[in-house]
Amino acid sequence: MEKAVLFYKKTPIITKEAMKIYGLLKKCYRVDLLESKAKIRGTYDLMVALGGDGTILRGARVAAPKGIPILGVNLGKKGFLSEIHPRGISSAISKVLRYDYDLDERMMVCAELRRGSRKIAESLALNDFVISKSGIARLIKFTVYVDNEPVRQHNADGIIISTPTGSTAYNVSAGGPLVYPMHPMFIITAICPHSMSDRPIVIAARRDRDLVEVKVTIDEMPGEKGGVLLTADGQDFIELKKGDEIVFRESPYMTKFIRLKRFNFFRVLREKMNWS
Repeated sequence: MEKAVLFYKKTPIITKEAMKIYGLLKKCYRVDLLESKAKIRGTYDLMVALGGDGTILRGARVAAPKGIPILGVNLGKKGFLSEIHPRGISSAISKVLRYDYDLDERMMVCAELRRGSRKIAESLALNDFVISKSGIARLIKFTVYVDNEPVRQHNADGIIISTPTGSTAYNVSAGGPLVYPMHPMFIITAICPHSMSDRPIVIAARRDRDLVEVKVTIDEMPGEKGGVLLTADGQDFIELKKGDEIVFRESPYMTKFIRLKRFNFFRVLREKMNWS
């Protein structure tokens, strides 16, 4: 029998739905329950992620390195990443058991924090990495490089390094473009820049077979104590210091979403963004 993990946010409403889904899954799988803040151990043939996009983002970061496909069940608001509503779980599991689905593989991005000659930390994201202030009103001064070629120095509240999947998240709120999610791209969008000429840039994440490297250097901090953070998918964060370098590349891992019907990006935009 195959193994499945039910990955969910522990709230009264979601836990109640999780127990219902657990009852369906255990008829066909050996099932483990995993609260969304816990770390996954072992390997699974299926992850059912139950909650909003935040839960699915957290699930993606733990499932992708293990190659576990994700079936997203939406109990949040917009649900850009989820596939089904809880009432459709029974027929969804039947299709999964028959392998009657497609895998929608999405680019992820990895970040490496360098301080001087040392690597301080590394992280993984499906949607985006954000460099931003933690509260001080002054701007951050930073420089963006692509393959060590300087693009420009920014004075801004921060910067978003987004994947196409994340283009519908913070990126679009900051004035960045919506990008079709089937190709590996970086969307580089400054947050509230102090220049009318500062515009988002979209670049390929690969050049032939080589990975493109996007680097951000922190040139000036807003205040003596800094107060600048690097955040992965709006969840995990690292404190930055003046002189830090953050290098972004396409990750070798990909998030694998189970799609029970053909994914249509423009249909999703019409539904989720209330386009006519």
